[in-house]
Amino acid sequence: MEMSTSPTEFTEWLLAKLDEKNWSQSELARKAGVKAAVINRVVNGIRPGIEVSKAIAKALNEPTEKVLRLSGHLPNLKAKKDDDADELRERMV
Repeated sequence: MEMSTSPTEFTEWLLAKLDEKNWSQSELARKAGVKAAVINRVVNGIRPGIEVSKAIAKALNEPTEKVLRLSGHLPNLKAKKDDDADELRERMV
């Protein structure tokens, strides 16, 4: 099953959120309770782990599920729906 985004797409989303809130990487790190180096790695294209993704979601006041999908830890809903549609088509044959 296809995952939702690449690390680059997550990075772009995260940078847009930081810009929207006028936050620095250090401020996000502080609010998320992680080291600034962790956020720096994410901004440089390293996919965050599940716990860091959850911390980012909480700090940004975003739904955890959304951030887990964006960071690639949960499958893309569209991809899941496409898989379900393919399975249904196969059963109808």
